[in-house]
Amino acid sequence: MDSLFVLNEAGTFLVEKHYGVRTPRDACAPLLRRLLSENVCRTKNASRLSSSSKGAASLPRVMKGGRGTVLLHVYHNNLLLVGVTTKEVEPLLLLDLLQQMQSTLAGYCGTAASSLPPALRGISVSDLPITEETLRKQFSLIYVLLDEMCSSGYPATVQSNVLQMLVPRPSVVEAAMKLVKMTTDL
Repeated sequence: MDSLFVLNEAGTFLVEKHYGVRTPRDACAPLLRRLLSENVCRTKNASRLSSSSKGAASLPRVMKGGRGTVLLHVYHNNLLLVGVTTKEVEPLLLLDLLQQMQSTLAGYCGTAASSLPPALRGISVSDLPITEETLRKQFSLIYVLLDEMCSSGYPATVQSNVLQMLVPRPSVVEAAMKLVKMTTDL
């Protein structure tokens, strides 16, 4: 994978990570055109309650991009994680990596499991929502996770138990910072 982009359904770039050569954003133009046309169709059909157009969820997972690239994406909670590659790659390998990235980001940056009501605490970590606001608040953590998960565009550390040892969850870091701050205030 040469680059990773996280976009919302409106086509706004929220996160951009390059693994080597910088891929220009316009390489995603075919995906953006399809995304925007799907959103227009969905908006027009909303009054008729048509289920034929589902927005980003109906886009093909693999498509030819601009500048000789191939675009692969996963969609979750109104966000698209788009992997861009110019090399020959197994599509399922890259789609699996993107899905693992989404699950990991949800586990780290989604609604904290401890803040969920008791009835919902048993849900899967990958089902926790990642929102645009969460991405903006946790951008430094996201880039650290993306660096750990992918090295030079190849999957590196993707197991959640290993990642938790390398990159502590925000609640652990925040608790440690509060403890340090309390000792310096004394």
